[in-house]
Amino acid sequence: MIQGPPGTGKTTAIVESIRRILARNPNASILLSSHSNDAVDTGQERLLGFSHVRQARVAEPGKVPRRLRHTLVEGDDLEPFNLVAGTCKPARDRFAAALPDVRLADPRRGEQGARPTRRWR
Repeated sequence: MIQGPPGTGKTTAIVESIRRILARNPNASILLSSHSNDAVDTGQERLLGFSHVRQARVAEPGKVPRRLRHTLVEGDDLEPFNLVAGTCKPARDRFAAALPDVRLADPRRGEQGARPTRRWR
């Protein structure tokens, strides 16, 4: 989890970390999530040019910009993807039952908001 004030390089650090992890291990599974659609959009956009990053977006289609709509997935088959992106609540709601080895927490609710989860692969 990365937190900080605007303009401190959070998105750059996240995007570069994702790019490097997936370059070394294309079979890794990464969940990119934020409280805002704008932050998720920016992260996804910066990763569009990298062929080793296979993106899926979990969101309502109306909340995703046209340039990213090709990444939207409706079903539960995330096997072809190594990066799943979405805002916190939809990601937590969609993956909580499917990901028991990972803890996804809502920081506004503290540990009470955390649910045990696991990898989607």
